[in-house]
Amino acid sequence: MAEKKYFIVTARCGHVGGPKYYIPVDFPVRATTAAEAAERTRWFPRVKHHHVNAIIRVEKTDSETFYNLVAKNETSPYLSAKNPQEQRLYEDELAPLICLEEDYLEGRNAKKRESHSNKNIYRGKEKIRRPNRWKAMCDTYA
Repeated sequence: MAEKKYFIVTARCGHVGGPKYYIPVDFPVRATTAAEAAERTRWFPRVKHHHVNAIIRVEKTDSETFYNLVAKNETSPYLSAKNPQEQRLYEDELAPLICLEEDYLEGRNAKKRESHSNKNIYRGKEKIRRPNRWKAMCDTYA
């Protein structure tokens, strides 16, 4: 069996105000390769598992730095909070750590806003019940 090495994996963690915000957290991981460390970290609690860029960085480290980070994470208010109410108690400490996603679904949000207009569409005197579907149908036959 291959010898396990020490890695520090920086990941995007959520539960801080919606999908467009994250907190970068360093996790100490023992693994044989950097890829294995990244894969294991992706499925840790609080990490944005299905996010494409969930893993920010993986770096190899020594045992002293590794165990210092283990101790630091045990006292971290973000990682030790068991529920949103506990997390709100440390809001002042966590606020400077919160980052905004650079590429947060720009196209998808614009598309949503465009399609949810409050105007009714009529065909003659008959109101169209599903205007988006009707528009799509008209576009395909045009």
